[in-house]
Amino acid sequence: MDIRQARINAGFSQEKFAATISVGQQAISDWETGKTCPLDATRKQAEHVLGRKLTFPKATRFSTVVVRDNPRSPLQSQAFQVTRMQLDIKRLKRALKAAQATKAVA
Repeated sequence: MDIRQARINAGFSQEKFAATISVGQQAISDWETGKTCPLDATRKQAEHVLGRKLTFPKATRFSTVVVRDNPRSPLQSQAFQVTRMQLDIKRLKRALKAAQATKAVA
């Protein structure tokens, strides 16, 4: 079921649903409009809360996970760490490419 329809059928506002699964309200809005899509751990948590399999509009990129202090949400913490590592890898690749380009010019 479409995430927006499932959320509405379950009686959640975007804000309340976001708080329930420990993400920001903007993330919910982005998922519903297809701007981004959740990471697998977040998607599974959303499906568990709503009690059904969810579909998301085609997204151009994955969302970053905003983790709140929630000791009961280890999946969110792991997803956040993976996202941070992916961003760090991208930064390192760009820095390496820039350094190689500088050496090639010199």
